[in-house]
Amino acid sequence: MRELKKIATNLKIKGYGNMNKNELVLAIQATAT
Repeated sequence: MRELKKIATNLKIKGYGNMNKNELVLAIQATAT
């Protein structure tokens, strides 16, 4: 989970603090593609 938050920070995903793990993964995948 800490790794995911690090990635979210790097990708500048807003509001990831309020997301659960699945939402974070989806947001990261959406940004990464």
